[in-house]
Amino acid sequence: MRDAFDFARIAERYWQARIYANTVLPELAPLYPMIAVDRRGVIHIQSNVAYMLRLFGGEEFRLAEAWLAEAPTAPDAVAEALREHAPVELRRATLSGAAEALEECRRLRAGAPLDEARVMSMRGAFQKIPLIRLVTASSETLQATPDSPPKLMSVEAA
Repeated sequence: MRDAFDFARIAERYWQARIYANTVLPELAPLYPMIAVDRRGVIHIQSNVAYMLRLFGGEEFRLAEAWLAEAPTAPDAVAEALREHAPVELRRATLSGAAEALEECRRLRAGAPLDEARVMSMRGAFQKIPLIRLVTASSETLQATPDSPPKLMSVEAA
């Protein structure tokens, strides 16, 4: 896997998920730049796998920054659900989540050496985020295709 775009293509096929830029929780975006919504409507922040952490943290967070700059943003219902269920310290509303997510990557890159305490803080915050299930308007499962976004009504903790 070369970058976030490869991961997104694979995840969308394998998990039947939609993958979005994490502009909702910009403090986590450098290490966890993706929001996934699987076919059951469960929201996940991606990815806490060592390989992916090294990939996004590599090249001084430039790969994460590229994804955040170009990937689609999450639908409002997904963003609201994620923000609502996130740890209190991450719940702040942002005027421009995308700009803040990109700035977080640049801020980490500007610190020399890398602020390991900040990285560990992001990993700790990630561990506190529950899985969140979107409840659909019908009993059908969410379809993970770019042409048919799911109809969403409400959310619940998964």
